[in-house]
Amino acid sequence: MNGWLEGVIDWNATPGIDSTKVLRWTNAAGRSWRLIPGLENGILRTGPENPYYDRNPAQGRVFHVVFRRDANGSYLPEVSGFDFDGNFYGRLPETSTAPN
Repeated sequence: MNGWLEGVIDWNATPGIDSTKVLRWTNAAGRSWRLIPGLENGILRTGPENPYYDRNPAQGRVFHVVFRRDANGSYLPEVSGFDFDGNFYGRLPETSTAPN
């Protein structure tokens, strides 16, 4: 793995612009870009601040949301990860930091 392939999707303020919360991808290499929900189509669109935006227009402009499936192949209401720029990014289980 490298820092470009690990990251977090979260609600954050846009750096240097204003304090409005927006959905953002931030990777472990320190790069971040806005995501625009298009959930009716199962996608999160990116903008031109995404370094893959012009380099790979066919696969580098959209995060395709992938849902988990049950043993019969039916979709479950749970996100498994997303496809972006030819890679699958799997969602890691959430961990609790609350004291026992």
